[in-house]
Amino acid sequence: MPDAKPQPWTLLSSRDLLHRPPWLTLREDKVQLPTGAILESFYTLEYQDWACVVPILASGEVVMVEQWRHAIGRVSLEFPAGAVDEGESPEAAARRELMEESGVKAGVLEPLATLATEPARHTNWAHVYLARDAERVGEATPEASEDLVLRTFPVSDLAGLVARGEIVHGVHAAAAMLAAARLSHAA
Repeated sequence: MPDAKPQPWTLLSSRDLLHRPPWLTLREDKVQLPTGAILESFYTLEYQDWACVVPILASGEVVMVEQWRHAIGRVSLEFPAGAVDEGESPEAAARRELMEESGVKAGVLEPLATLATEPARHTNWAHVYLARDAERVGEATPEASEDLVLRTFPVSDLAGLVARGEIVHGVHAAAAMLAAARLSHAA
C-alpha cells in the first residue's frame, strides 16, 4: 500500500452563488468522494493568482509593508504583493506590485515557490520571488484601498520575524522562510 494515493473527487454539479470579478467567485459544488459518499454542498472560493516579492536591498535589509487586514482585524506585516492581472505574467505582477507598494525596483527576480494559498477551499496560487538586487528608486504609489507603512528589517532576521509571530500571513511566513533558506545556502 505505500504507493497508494488519494483519489480525486467527482464533480456532479456546480453553480456560482456569488460572482464579483475580479475579486471573487463563490461556487457551490456537489461532489462524489472516492468512497461513494456524496457531499451535496462543498463551497469553493475562486480568486486571482497573486505574486509576492522578498526584496533585499544592498544594505542587507529586507523591505516589508504593514497594512490593516480587515478579515483578521489587525495590522499585518507582509512583503510587497498583489494580484496577477488578466494577461499579466506572475513576474510582471511581482515587479509592478513591488514598485507600487514600496517604490523599490528589482533587477533579477528569482522564483522561490508557487504555493496554493489555501488548497481545501481556494483556487488561487501565490508566486513567490526573491529580489537580491532591489533598490529604492521612488515613492510608493499604493492603490486607494491600501494604507501601507514601509518597514525594513535585517535580512538575517527573516526567520525570527516568523518565529516571533510578527509575520502572521501564511504565504508571507513561507516566503520569509524560503528566502532565509535560499540566502543561507548562497552564503
